[in-house]
Amino acid sequence: FTLGERGSCLVKRGADMIDFQVHRVPPSKEQVQVVETSGAGDAFLGALGSHVAAGKTVEQAMEAAGEIATISVQSKGTQTSYPSAETLPPHLRP
Repeated sequence: FTLGERGSCLVKRGADMIDFQVHRVPPSKEQVQVVETSGAGDAFLGALGSHVAAGKTVEQAMEAAGEIATISVQSKGTQTSYPSAETLPPHLRP
């Protein structure tokens, strides 16, 4: 699940179906000027899905998705604030 400006968190059930593992992805260390947060969760989920579909682990995908959501809050609008694959730094491309 997303934690907004606090990053994101993944909770996995253990093999014994009792214990849980928690993987927390902290927020970006880069300080950014937040213009609008509308659509940041959608940007996160879209990036998460595309990275998992490209073969990355959920944990790796969460890290990239968090950075992509951080990019999206720096522009006004929802879909218009989403970066295209071509404009992403290479390490964030699926």
